[in-house]
Amino acid sequence: MIVQVGLILVAGVLLVSGWHKVRHPSYYQPVMSDYLLVVKSVPLILPGLLGVFELVVALSLFVPPLSAYGALAACMLFILYAGLISIQLIKGNREMDCGCTGPAAAKTKISPWLLLRSSVLIVFALMGAMMPLAESYPTGWLLSVLCGGFLLVIYYVAEQLLANAQSIALGEEGL
Repeated sequence: MIVQVGLILVAGVLLVSGWHKVRHPSYYQPVMSDYLLVVKSVPLILPGLLGVFELVVALSLFVPPLSAYGALAACMLFILYAGLISIQLIKGNREMDCGCTGPAAAKTKISPWLLLRSSVLIVFALMGAMMPLAESYPTGWLLSVLCGGFLLVIYYVAEQLLANAQSIALGEEGL
């Protein structure tokens, strides 16, 4: 059941993230430009394409023949994101918008906490690659969905708390 709950969390994070990128590519264009080390400005289409890829990966987690591949792709995405965040933290760019919360939410700056968050998502994705949803124990799906949804709510509450803590530290008003 833990694999199911973890993959529901991974899928939920990717669905929200992908949806934001598809709907608001102009918001993510400068964020992606800040992360990429070799390109000064990414084409406007790139955030949308990445968003579509995140959506496809998230949905593939629920398709039995594709779920292990989707979990591996999710793992690689989170490793890539953690790597880009790590590089920026090492360079001292702690004031960068992480792009995590989308255009409508408080801007979250990159921090070591994001690496911890990414690590948790990587572990869940790896577990899903080893035991895809299609091969997991079939009973208890309702409980898995409820627990996964609850975990997703906790994930986004923690993300908002991080954004609020950063805003308070800067003397701004949090949400």
